[in-house]
Amino acid sequence: MSFIELQAETELGKGYLSELERGLVVPTVVALNKIAIALGLTLADLVAGGSPREELFLLTRALDKKSVLRLLDVAHRLAPPSTNARGGES
Repeated sequence: MSFIELQAETELGKGYLSELERGLVVPTVVALNKIAIALGLTLADLVAGGSPREELFLLTRALDKKSVLRLLDVAHRLAPPSTNARGGES
């Protein structure tokens, strides 16, 4: 995710995100939650780190688009129907 995409997803200001990235501001819980949601993480994953979800996220960052789409297809098939973004397809 690019800086601009993160800014758009979180609706946080460019200046604020830049200062946050450089460690110049202390983020609020609300700001951290917006960032976590934009990155597809829980707030706990973002703050505590070291979770399997975070590990998966970090591993997939380096994958090409084709590989990401293959993993996404597997994830859709593994997800319970109530959480499957494609409407419960299997």
